[in-house]
Amino acid sequence: DPKISFEEAALWHISTFPTAAIRKCHLEMGESAIVMGQGILGMMAIKLLSAAGAAPIIAADPIEEKRKKALEIGADYAFNPFDNDFIDKVKSVSDGGVNVAIEVTGNGQALDTTLDCMSQMGRVALLGCTRNSDFKIDYYKKVHGRGVSLIGAHTLARPEKESSPGLWTTHDDVMAVQKLVMHNRLSLRSLTDEIHSPIDAPAVYKRLIEEKAFPVVEFDWRKL
Repeated sequence: DPKISFEEAALWHISTFPTAAIRKCHLEMGESAIVMGQGILGMMAIKLLSAAGAAPIIAADPIEEKRKKALEIGADYAFNPFDNDFIDKVKSVSDGGVNVAIEVTGNGQALDTTLDCMSQMGRVALLGCTRNSDFKIDYYKKVHGRGVSLIGAHTLARPEKESSPGLWTTHDDVMAVQKLVMHNRLSLRSLTDEIHSPIDAPAVYKRLIEEKAFPVVEFDWRKL
């Protein structure tokens, strides 16, 4: 579609990752949500939660610049998860606990903190790659006893062909994002901070290693 920019279309595939996570949580309009981590997937989750009707939407990230951007793109609140009163802040703006959490960091401490923010029967999507198996979490108190659901949301944990509510295929999710963009329910354009030629890749990747608040960068192969 000529109305959709190259820069926005370039983000469609990875935008299906948080799309699948939100679908699996069966978010309903007016439910509160928190996104732990404000990298590119976390920012996309903020925008998609807004399109899906979540309220309020809370962003969590230790980097101030990322919290500011989260507020600019649709979060209602943005808190530092390392603040001593972080959990109290989250509960105070979400009627005692959030209904849905999109955990993007893959960090055990972040997941433990997320569980402390949940309401009864809350749903937590594990979108981040939680590869460390040595998590020290009181599962009885924080999950089992409160009816909280932990949901695996790796992008490969989807059916290849058959679709069903909450378990859509990759193609279904790509088409859903496309429709949201085309009908002005979702804009991914504002997420891209810089566009470079692939020739600049060494310098860009050096910055990625060194900068804590690294921007969202796209490579345009037409600029070779």
